[in-house]
Amino acid sequence: MNTSLTHTRIKPIQAITGKHTIHSGLTVAEKTKMIQRKINPSRYEFIGFLDRTNSAVLRERFYNVRDELGRFAAVKA
Repeated sequence: MNTSLTHTRIKPIQAITGKHTIHSGLTVAEKTKMIQRKINPSRYEFIGFLDRTNSAVLRERFYNVRDELGRFAAVKA
C-alpha cells in the first residue's frame, strides 16, 4: 500500500487560511506562502495544488499508526 497517496487531503485555500475570497491574480508562490503560514507542519505536509485550482493537496503525517509504546507515530512514506 502506498501511504503517500492514501493519506492525502484536498482542501480549498479558503478553508485553510480562513479568508472568504482569494484574489484570482495571485501567483503560485504567493498561494504557497499563504498556505505554509497557516498549516500545522507537524500534522500536514503541503504537496502542491490540484491542477490550476485553489485546492491544496496536503499529506497527513499521522494516520492511526502507533509505535510499540502505543503512542501515535509518523507515517513512513
